[in-house]
Amino acid sequence: MTPTPQHPVPSDPITVSDSESVLALVPHLLGFEPRDALVTLVLDGKRLVATLRTGLPPVASSVAEQEEENCTHALRHASLLERIPDADGAIVVVYSPEAPGPGIPYGDLLEQVEVVLALQNVAMRGAWHVGAETWRHYGCPRPACCPEEGHPLAALESTETHLELTVRGSAPKAGLWDGTNTAAWPDPDRVRSGVDAIVAGQPPARTLRSLMLLWNEVLSHPSATVGARLRADPTTTSALLAGMRRLQSRNFLLYIAAGAERADRLPREEGDPGYTPRMQSSLLRRSRLLASGAVELIIGELDLAPDWLTLDRLWTAGYELVAVADPTERSSLLTMMAWIEWARGRSSAASRLLHAGRPFLQDDDVAQVLITMLNRGALAAWVHNPRRAWRRAALDAAA
Repeated sequence: MTPTPQHPVPSDPITVSDSESVLALVPHLLGFEPRDALVTLVLDGKRLVATLRTGLPPVASSVAEQEEENCTHALRHASLLERIPDADGAIVVVYSPEAPGPGIPYGDLLEQVEVVLALQNVAMRGAWHVGAETWRHYGCPRPACCPEEGHPLAALESTETHLELTVRGSAPKAGLWDGTNTAAWPDPDRVRSGVDAIVAGQPPARTLRSLMLLWNEVLSHPSATVGARLRADPTTTSALLAGMRRLQSRNFLLYIAAGAERADRLPREEGDPGYTPRMQSSLLRRSRLLASGAVELIIGELDLAPDWLTLDRLWTAGYELVAVADPTERSSLLTMMAWIEWARGRSSAASRLLHAGRPFLQDDDVAQVLITMLNRGALAAWVHNPRRAWRRAALDAAA
């Protein structure tokens, strides 16, 4: 059983400078141990501004076809840097099983990657291969420093970088959380009966404004306490789960949590205190504008710096609620959490959660957007902007 995912945010960044520290850092940056992957740490000077991961190209049947595959893959991987304006350096790590014989696996691919990076004025500052048991430097010619048999991978676990991040709560060996193993709920029947009552109309389902204000209160508390608070309040938990059944409300929740709009500024509708029939026309106009903004956010094109603190708390709340959700609510929750991971720039985690959320609810536009974006390798606009992108302060590393 894997532990509850942690998102440590200490005030002081970690600085790394040698091969062992860099290689120890990468799994913590990704949140899992990569396999069969090409990982690039994108740098602005000595500051890490992005971490990119793609799968390795397929093995072709001829040398010429392999060169073409490598070139295509290198171009695709490097294209992810195009929207990172301040990138001037890169550290590249290839993760694949060791291959018998001389030479380091995927050396030809690394040559192609270095060329396409140079065309973008990005210098390759280091490149390593990480196998199942050993790691080697691609460019070091000194046997005393980089022996042909490589260095033991297990030694990376004793580096100061790995030990410090482990103490801070990072656990990449646990793998990507996939919607299973959340701690059991103490009284699930009480929560489920509350949801059933809301679905039956007794009490009536909350208005959008009322539901967003309730979420506001929940998300005003630190992530570390949200699980205990929800477990102690089955009435609130039932209302939040019932809201997950209404995809429009779930989508607006992302809009509010991202800081694109304040919950108390949402238009009043029938059932809200202060509502009058004269507000109907303005409600329709305002709702259309809000819906348009929510769509821009979901496709990653809204011009804003997301409120990462609140979105991180929303992810944690979703993690807790999955344990007491029925299949409909669970799909909605996992899709929401997958979107947050995608918004953070963590496509692998988004893909894992999206897969766990199947089968998707009918007309779940967020799930369809994510499938499209993940298939394209596309990221949200803010991911490429160092001033707007999500990052854990613990992992804002220098290399």
